[in-house]
Amino acid sequence: MITQEIFNTVYLGLAAQDFRQSYDDDTDQCAYRGPNNLKCAIGHLIPDDKYHPEMDGSIWLARNFHAARMLTELSRDEFSLLQNAHDYANTPADMRERFESIAKTYNLKVPA
Repeated sequence: MITQEIFNTVYLGLAAQDFRQSYDDDTDQCAYRGPNNLKCAIGHLIPDDKYHPEMDGSIWLARNFHAARMLTELSRDEFSLLQNAHDYANTPADMRERFESIAKTYNLKVPA
């Protein structure tokens, strides 16, 4: 379930990087941990001691995190919702709007 705590972590993490994508030009895709210390939505939920670069070099989905006993509180759909709100945002403003829409859908407060 997307709890208020999870949403706050993701939203505030993305806000701190001005809602910029963690896009890796070398791999031509978004990354959990990208260049310039940017993180994607899910990347903000991965503890530093649990992250390894292979997560970005291959396709790590909810099932991979669940198998590693990480992010188990998120269903696959919720995981994808957070990930896609980051990955498919066309602009920082679009990303912010996408996350504000998630907050509304899940009756969460947008942190200040």
